[in-house]
Amino acid sequence: LTMAHPATSVARPAAAPPPGASIPDSGAAAPPSAAALGADLVDKQQQLSLGQVRDLSKLPLVAVDLYGSEPHVAGFPPKPSDPSEDHVVPYLVGKMKDKVALKTTETSHKVFRKWLSQSKTYLDLKADVLAKLDDSNAVVVESPQNWLGLRRLEDAPASIKKQVKTDDSSTPAIAEESSQEIGITMVNGTLDGSQPQGDDYDRVVSKVKLCKERKALTVLPEEMTGLL
Repeated sequence: LTMAHPATSVARPAAAPPPGASIPDSGAAAPPSAAALGADLVDKQQQLSLGQVRDLSKLPLVAVDLYGSEPHVAGFPPKPSDPSEDHVVPYLVGKMKDKVALKTTETSHKVFRKWLSQSKTYLDLKADVLAKLDDSNAVVVESPQNWLGLRRLEDAPASIKKQVKTDDSSTPAIAEESSQEIGITMVNGTLDGSQPQGDDYDRVVSKVKLCKERKALTVLPEEMTGLL
């Protein structure tokens, strides 16, 4: 940070300490990492209130083995209200599917969009969005966990890119974008919705179009993995 100066002055970065010199401890906290900044930015977009955060504390922790030959889902119960209850242990939820199908209707689009904004639940998805894998009209999401953490399409292995449709043009991420075909397209985007700048905010995102009359929805790989 620089202090306020006249408009004619130029702010210059502080000089680095000489090799071997110790850096004085100012007592200030270390600057957050880019990853932490990105997570904080996403959390703010969720617009969670303190009451909602407290409600979430009553839910169990869930761990997913994404890359195992037979991916499993495990859970750990929330902290019991009675400290004397010391028999809390992890438990197996079940095996994870690698694919999920989405209905291609206007109702499916609306419910899916509301689920992304957390105004619809997973039960609503099961009722109005999720389809059977053998449905020839459905959009199939396959192995979205393979795209977790990827910042640019060119970073993805060829074996992954050939499984899906990709578009390497630069488009904003946090917005509904038009698309001509029903289906899923992986594109370059960002966490904050701006144009990709080649920095830590860049993310590979998916454009999901479930209805011809509606614009494509932008979905992060984390959200797509949540469908499984």
